Amino acid sequence: MSYTHSVVADGTSKNVTDFYVCKRQCTSIVPTNTDYWDKLSDMGPIYTDVLVAMKAYIKELTAEEVIITDNENIVAGMTSGNSDKVSSQGNVRIWAGTNDKNASNIADAPFTVTDKGVLTCRGNDGNIVLKDGTIYFIVGGVQYKLGITNGKPDWINSAGADSVEQWYTKIETEHNVSFNAIDSFSIKDNIYYTNGTMSTMVNGTYYKRASKMTCLYNISEGIIFTFKNTFGIDIYTKATFSNGIKTVEGAVAISGYATTTSTPT
Repeated sequence: MSYTHSVVADGTSKNVTDFYVCKRQCTSIVPTNTDYWDKLSDMGPIYTDVLVAMKAYIKELTAEEVIITDNENIVAGMTSGNSDKVSSQGNVRIWAGTNDKNASNIADAPFTVTDKGVLTCRGNDGNIVLKDGTIYFIVGGVQYKLGITNGKPDWINSAGADSVEQWYTKIETEHNVSFNAIDSFSIKDNIYYTNGTMSTMVNGTYYKRASKMTCLYNISEGIIFTFKNTFGIDIYTKATFSNGIKTVEGAVAISGYATTTSTPT
């Protein structure tokens, strides 16, 4: 442990840090008690080709490579890429687990991080890769990815999804009609699925926004309403889905109207 204390030299008080190693149970015993602590000697700066130590406390370490071993088998480490100890590292800089005791191919280790920040976890049942803000899952030879669609997380089967589309449900009350966005549908070979895993086909009636615009309405002679974005026309395509097959049933237009005694709705 480190122990900082004040000393006076040439009439000036200054703080000095000494290091001690515990000889036996030394909880709550001050390091200056030599029955429990041994003070370490200060050798000053040294340069040596090989340094062997049973234990080490290093406050700041600079190295081209750090190797973790278990009974002399390499099991993890960090490397700059300029290594004589491990091989076939490619652009891997951090790894854990190896395919043999000599770490002859750390690029295929169970856990790796590259110099570009690509993280890969390999397991018996599948792999996970984090790359460019997208998480890839490889299970049973099929790759899925969790990415962002329309600003929201979305599962996309990158092995087959042709595209994704945003659809809506209609909410209708006595005085108002509105449309609520739902999770995007994934499309493969013109079959619609509820998400990117493409495990569930779409069924039911849904609406897709076709356009949104502004218009002028001639209410009566001398009365003209200008409808901005807030009161424009929304046109939605209406479709029913049966086991992922889409049948278009027309369009729904939501517009504003007004009379001399009412407000636009």
